[in-house]
Amino acid sequence: MQKLNRAEVEIVLASGSSLAGTDLSETNLSGIDFSAVDMSSCDMRYADLTGAVLDSVNLSHSNMGGADLSFASLKRANLKNVDLRWAILKNSDFTDSDMRSIGLLEANISGALLVRADVSDGDLRRTNLSGASLVGVNLSGSNLAMANLTGADTQGVSFDNCNIYGTKF
Repeated sequence: MQKLNRAEVEIVLASGSSLAGTDLSETNLSGIDFSAVDMSSCDMRYADLTGAVLDSVNLSHSNMGGADLSFASLKRANLKNVDLRWAILKNSDFTDSDMRSIGLLEANISGALLVRADVSDGDLRRTNLSGASLVGVNLSGSNLAMANLTGADTQGVSFDNCNIYGTKF
């Protein structure tokens, strides 16, 4: 797995190439526009992606544990099987994203938009979703044990076969 710094990432993006399988861990990538780029199977642990644009990006099978994606845009992104445990996702936009089987253990998603996202079979144990907009979200089969949904808009959410033990609504 090739380790890239911010300048190298910007060169790859300018050339229109893929970032799939690269090591971007602990890299400052704040504010970069990654729209429609293949970033599958990347190592982005503890990367700073605040304010980044990741619309329609393929992030499937990436490890983003502990990353900061506050105020990032991930509309229509492919986040299937992504590890985002301990990540900071405050006020981010995941509208219409595919988040099936995502790992969000102890992540902070407060104030985020997850409108119509598919988060089925996800691990959301002890996740902070307070104040999030979950309108029309599919959470079926997800583990929400001890999650915080206080003040979240859950209109039209599917909680079928969810573990909601100790969840705060």
